[in-house]
Amino acid sequence: MIAWIRSVVILVLAWSVSPNPGLCNTLDSTWVRLELDLRGRWQQGNLNQIGIQPNLRFQWGNRRYLVDLQSNYQLLKASDFVLIDDFWTQAKLTLHRERSIYPMVAMNLGYALSYRIDHSFLLGVGMGSQLWRRPERSSLEFNVFAGYLNFDFAGEVAQSSAAIGSLVELAVPLGKIGHLVWQAQSYHPLDKHNFWGINSATQLNCPINKQFSFQINYQFIFNNQTVMDIERINTLMLFGFRYLIISK
Repeated sequence: MIAWIRSVVILVLAWSVSPNPGLCNTLDSTWVRLELDLRGRWQQGNLNQIGIQPNLRFQWGNRRYLVDLQSNYQLLKASDFVLIDDFWTQAKLTLHRERSIYPMVAMNLGYALSYRIDHSFLLGVGMGSQLWRRPERSSLEFNVFAGYLNFDFAGEVAQSSAAIGSLVELAVPLGKIGHLVWQAQSYHPLDKHNFWGINSATQLNCPINKQFSFQINYQFIFNNQTVMDIERINTLMLFGFRYLIISK
């Protein structure tokens, strides 16, 4: 299943960055943004451990469409024990964003050793709206969708269900301090009412120069149903750097 998930991610990436002849006439209005965040740790001595967390966000679009792809990976290994091996990819396609309400497609897939999740796949179609937008990279966007969810905890029978979900993103500039981004995603299966959850991530980027920023990440995860000794509420705070590779 992990190999299948990685294959899907590669296909999505290939589709996202492949040239489209239909867009050749609108290159003047098409923009691309690529961000790379990297955090890690390496310790030797009394305790040998290594930990990395790269995050990649790719955005490509114009007035007619926007492809937004985000992937993040976490690895923490202490001696011979792997404590964290989590990989998640979230993709979103929106059309005609200049309208007050526009169509969208959302996908989320991955796995998480730290939460005993063997695989998770969520795909849906719905509508979105930019409730607030300003030229200085300020915006509030809300999306709601319906689709299919397949979720498999380690040692449990996989759960498959029709589901509804939501995506919210808030971006606020903080003057010379930096830029704040808040993203939240929820899922709710329609035939298993206790099986739902929310993933909220807050990111503060404090610029060092045009390309580099110091970054603080705070993540809040709630899963109403878990397995074994996994808590329903988990939080994580990380510090690192963001590298803005492409912005045009």
